[in-house]
Amino acid sequence: MSITEFVKIILRPIKLRLNLIGLEKFDKKIFLSGVSPNTTSATLSQISGHLLLYSHGLEKALTKDGFQGGHSSVTLNKIRYTLDNYERLGYSRDCFAYKYALSVLHDYISEYEKRNISTDYLKNILGKWFDESRKCSTSSMEGHKVISKDDKSDNSTKSFREILLGRYSVREYADAPVELADLKCVVELARKTPSVCNRQGVRVRAIVKKEIIQDVLAIQTGFKGYKLPPALYVVTVDNSVFVSGIEHNQSYIDGGLFSMSMLLALESKSLASCPLNAELTVRSEKKIRKILNLSPAESLIMFIAVGKFKEETKVAYSDRIPVDEMLQIIE
Repeated sequence: MSITEFVKIILRPIKLRLNLIGLEKFDKKIFLSGVSPNTTSATLSQISGHLLLYSHGLEKALTKDGFQGGHSSVTLNKIRYTLDNYERLGYSRDCFAYKYALSVLHDYISEYEKRNISTDYLKNILGKWFDESRKCSTSSMEGHKVISKDDKSDNSTKSFREILLGRYSVREYADAPVELADLKCVVELARKTPSVCNRQGVRVRAIVKKEIIQDVLAIQTGFKGYKLPPALYVVTVDNSVFVSGIEHNQSYIDGGLFSMSMLLALESKSLASCPLNAELTVRSEKKIRKILNLSPAESLIMFIAVGKFKEETKVAYSDRIPVDEMLQIIE
């Protein structure tokens, strides 16, 4: 080995760290140019994000067994405040997020009325938006629906389109364990997921021990108000498979792709599931990493709650932005 080659090898780690500084600065600039922690002077895209977030919070409340009135005051106040700002800023009433927020409110109010619960609580919080939701709601967009276990019995023979369009995030499960063979089969199917240069850095842990599931979800906090799922996947990516600084975000791409494959595989196996994000504080992530004994090189990507379908289950409808608002054809 020549001196020049030897020096290049020695300098590679230093070059990697210097490149990362620039890449992280670039990533941060892009993120900060879009993120908006409040809506007082938000762009249409920013305020739409807030409306979709809070609307989904109400959708999830509608899926809980034993729905009761007098709750969700924080979310309801946030929706009212955001809608007030939306109107003040003069944005169009034809926007998907605006119509969707009112539609979910309509469904939430209707649930009170179906159960003969007084709506005075909602009127006090929502003000004018209580009546506006009645005028602008679109039934096809409303907050929740009921799916049947029987509808999933032939999932193994359905087309990809049917599997994709029929999948919903489920947070209430039958009181029955999930077979370990099925948990393994799902990962086996998901192995076909592409990864950058076939590096295959994804690692999966399938937790069925109740105490560990409880400890992990207590830190993750996205499953509050629901019974523990019978099984919980934890998806990570081992960064040891990467070789360059420009790949510093690749774990989230590969891990996200793999997780979606798992969700579709679960649906094809007639198993209910719910993806749960791993966007945690440093303190919370360290706790979970300790519980699961994760390698220092592993990026935590996602949790997936898994269980069997109940006879009937309420799920968030979670309508999607129209294609024309999402797709740009470049000719």
